[in-house]
Amino acid sequence: CPFETSPSNTVYNSQWRQTETVNGRNFTGLSVSDVDLRNRITASVIKKISYGKNKPATSITLFYNGQSGSPYSYVYSGSIVNDNNFKDNFDLIYIPTAIDISSMNFLPYTVGTTLYSVQQQRNLLNDFIEQDKYLQKHRGGFAERNGARLPFTHIIDLRIQQDFKIKFKKKETSFSVTLDVFNFTNMLNKNWGRTYFMAGDNFPLIQFSGFANTVTLTPQYQFMPVNGTAYSIQPSTLPGNSARWISQLGFRINFN
Repeated sequence: CPFETSPSNTVYNSQWRQTETVNGRNFTGLSVSDVDLRNRITASVIKKISYGKNKPATSITLFYNGQSGSPYSYVYSGSIVNDNNFKDNFDLIYIPTAIDISSMNFLPYTVGTTLYSVQQQRNLLNDFIEQDKYLQKHRGGFAERNGARLPFTHIIDLRIQQDFKIKFKKKETSFSVTLDVFNFTNMLNKNWGRTYFMAGDNFPLIQFSGFANTVTLTPQYQFMPVNGTAYSIQPSTLPGNSARWISQLGFRINFN
């Protein structure tokens, strides 16, 4: 079959284009992988309650998974480097100090009917950096690719299994009824068992709005107010991935 050579349709082009960098895609340097797992702790506890010899039993199992959050990068909305597309969101930001922010060239920014002045944007950007552990620690330097991480998560799943034995045509048959509660602690408290999500593994924190002067290349910025954090609660409803508890009823029959 013919081999497609169009750069825009290749996996290699996508991997190159979507790499977060400071100086452009041809100067990427070493960085944390998008799929870096970092730390993970797993444990399980089981209690089996027997009711006598050859009698049905009840098993209660708890599964624990503690895991580091996924890595992500802080980038500009819009490309200063412009090595692929002016609208790309893959240029790593310079994390400004309070003094840097006071000298940054901001443009007024309107959200709906609300106008944010230059000074308001400066104050809001500084406040966001100060409340973010990664940004606050690295002020005065460029953000690292995948340097920030989503919060560490603690998930506990519960399984209750009840075994039964019956005789069918003089043969003993066993069957089990199981109840799985994924993210069991979230069923106990809506604020427990949280998992988190960020689309595209990067967050456009600062809007690059072009250059005020094309000779001196003086950049202009805008800052859209951020409510809370750069990430959100995981919206998925898949067992093992959801931030909310999910239950599942199952049956199993063993034929001898």
